[in-house]
Amino acid sequence: MSKINIPMENVVIGSNTIEEHKMQVLNFMNMLYDIAFNNADKCNINPWIDNLKYEISWLRWKKYYNTYACKIETHIEILRKKMIDKSVTKNDWKSLLIDLTSLFELKYTLN
Repeated sequence: MSKINIPMENVVIGSNTIEEHKMQVLNFMNMLYDIAFNNADKCNINPWIDNLKYEISWLRWKKYYNTYACKIETHIEILRKKMIDKSVTKNDWKSLLIDLTSLFELKYTLN
């Protein structure tokens, strides 16, 4: 079960728009939540983390770049390490989501 409900009414997959990349950030955060907390412990998280970082880098350079983004990079790598070590908590995940929401003005609801 996904943690984030993503509004899709303004998103066209493949459009390469800001809205699509914001949706993809939330999509990858959902996947990381599922891997960390819904018994997907045999999954290799690296592709999902790398895809999240790609979406973030696209948004940073297109519209939202600022120095706060360095904090996001560090936060993602900490989350990666904790997920690999099996020490990640829901607060770790939610803290990153809050930072991403603040930086990119993400719109969603949580289950």
